[in-house]
Amino acid sequence: MSPKRIFEEDVRGIDWADVVVANMDGADPDSGTCWECGYAYREKPIVIFRSDFRVGHEIRSDAHSAEERDHTPYNLMLTESAAVRLDLPFRSVEDVARSIARTLNDISPAILKAPGV
Repeated sequence: MSPKRIFEEDVRGIDWADVVVANMDGADPDSGTCWECGYAYREKPIVIFRSDFRVGHEIRSDAHSAEERDHTPYNLMLTESAAVRLDLPFRSVEDVARSIARTLNDISPAILKAPGV
């Protein structure tokens, strides 16, 4: 598949999705994933998660706590554009999947359909 075709399919997938779930693992989040989050912003909720040990200076126990959002483990443009940020260091793949599934179930259907989220 050509790079242009990959790009077009990626954009089509984001347009189709009700919510974007983005993996922020790594020393710095992937630039393509960052672009996808920016593209989706204001159109649909974004859930970002990080499961590796590089979560910065703080490990949060409550992923939904708004008052803790001023301590960002990576670029604030990502953490602040996300509807939900999950810090899940040292968790198994199964635990990460369960946390994401629980978060998606908690997102209100009204939010999923609301324009200009």
